[in-house]
Amino acid sequence: MRRRITEILLYCLLLSLVFGGISVQAEENRKESAEGRILFISSYNYGWDTVQSQIEGIQAGVSDEAVVDYEFMDTKRVSDETSEQLFYEGLKYRLSKVAPYDVIILGDDAALLFAQKYREELFAEIPLVYEGVNNEQLAYEMSEDPLITGVIEKLSVEKNIVFAKTLLPDAKKVVAILDDSVTGRTIREQFFACEEKFPELTFSEINASELSTMQLKGKIRQ
Repeated sequence: MRRRITEILLYCLLLSLVFGGISVQAEENRKESAEGRILFISSYNYGWDTVQSQIEGIQAGVSDEAVVDYEFMDTKRVSDETSEQLFYEGLKYRLSKVAPYDVIILGDDAALLFAQKYREELFAEIPLVYEGVNNEQLAYEMSEDPLITGVIEKLSVEKNIVFAKTLLPDAKKVVAILDDSVTGRTIREQFFACEEKFPELTFSEINASELSTMQLKGKIRQ
């Protein structure tokens, strides 16, 4: 009786392996033959609130038959040459193992800069769509390519300063809390570009990339 039960269990295990393999292969075949293949490259990681909203928007806007894959640069946590090189090498390898994509969606500035740098090597002749980009000049330059389009995220730095002055009319200085990420560098340029419009204010910044959390809190208290 025990031997019979063992034989049945082995038979069931064999069936699960066979049909499990078929199921995995079927999923791979579906991905290869899908009506549309889309790759979303995010500048950040999945835990970033805006990234989740972007993914939800993509999923809501594409066909159920389309396959969407995701890659995350994670530049909010690590943004240096080594990190970019590792991402590049990994992405290059993965792209060599899958069917070509029909379109690449680029989330935020770092992803657009990455696509600009490796356009010919990794994304040649593939339409690129960017969103959430703060660097207007970069976006306009990239959009000169007929296969590239997108939506910029225009920051209201000047309007925010005007609004702050209505709340604190006696304020003498304005401080921006920034970091050294691609987006942070763009915002820094836009912030200090407003300086000549508000000569009555002293402009300065706190660079969060150079401070620990405790140090940042201390700077803000000052």
